[in-house]
Amino acid sequence: MPLSISFGGQSLSVIADKIEAAALTQADILYGLKRQKARILDRTARGVDLNGGAFAPYSTKGPYYYYPNKGAKPGQRRASAAAFGKKIGAGTRTRLGLKFASYAAFKASMGRGVVDLLGPKAPHMLQAIVVKTDSASAGTIGIYGPEADRATGHNTGFGHLPKREFFGWGAGDDVEMMKDLDTIMSARLGDLF
Repeated sequence: MPLSISFGGQSLSVIADKIEAAALTQADILYGLKRQKARILDRTARGVDLNGGAFAPYSTKGPYYYYPNKGAKPGQRRASAAAFGKKIGAGTRTRLGLKFASYAAFKASMGRGVVDLLGPKAPHMLQAIVVKTDSASAGTIGIYGPEADRATGHNTGFGHLPKREFFGWGAGDDVEMMKDLDTIMSARLGDLF
């Protein structure tokens, strides 16, 4: 008679097959990366960088001029500036735009008390975050197109922008990613037994 070992009435080879069937999939990696994207967006909305520190404040140097609808004809630009000024109830009208005491005053006029890196209108760089997977073991989170330059400037502190490192893996993100993947694996393994 052959010697066999079983677990819960099932042979170890059956259990090994079930565990292999429960292995990470490309969809699992996509889920984990989307959860990381959500963490990036959440902490950015709270004005927190990837290391848990507060973002550098918006500039209080002034004045700051905002020109909505830059690519339009002058008449359309004036109308856009008037509509935007009426909507937010702030700013001094200029010929084609609005004047604010500073960039911080401009953002405050839109109800933004926290440095959240959102532009005055969509689309903006945070909406351009894309998640891709290549396999069950590889994937990327990136920002592409013209928004990538803006994001790089904020992330690294390029030119007149202070460094506001919002995009990347922060302290504890790897632990949270492992928790996300562990939850998926545990659920899948639980369904197999």
